[in-house]
Amino acid sequence: DITRRTMKVVRLSFIISLIYNVIGLSFAVTGNLQPIIAAILMPASSLSVVLFAWIGTEWAAKQK
Repeated sequence: DITRRTMKVVRLSFIISLIYNVIGLSFAVTGNLQPIIAAILMPASSLSVVLFAWIGTEWAAKQK
């Protein structure tokens, strides 16, 4: 049961990352995103996905 819940968290993390990167890429391709802003947002994206995965797996473990 914990494994299934954790796998859901992992899948959601991938989806969040994909959406974040598609949105960022669309802004970058159209020239609406400055390189310095992109350099700040990329680590923020990684951090948010890691935090989401950590909090989600903790939540999944506590549900048991």
